[in-house]
Amino acid sequence: MEDFAQNNYSEALVAEITAEKAARRYVRVPLILSLLGLIFSVIYGVGGILSVISLILASVRLKKRKSEALRWAVVISGVTLALCIFYVLAIIAVTF
Repeated sequence: MEDFAQNNYSEALVAEITAEKAARRYVRVPLILSLLGLIFSVIYGVGGILSVISLILASVRLKKRKSEALRWAVVISGVTLALCIFYVLAIIAVTF
């Protein structure tokens, strides 16, 4: 914010840039969580926790703001959750 003020940008431009950064972060967080869940899904289902969090965040945010990244976050989270359930069931079946 200080950089913008030092360069004599108008306050409208500063507000627009700040809003754009917030919007990108709003969309990016569920997508990153779903990808991390996919990566960690093979570690005894740890990715399932991230997947559930991402699925909830993405679903709620998708209702408020339509975005392709949020749709992908929902899809990736669903697939990751299915993989985690399958992986945990496979571990249980092998151990018993």
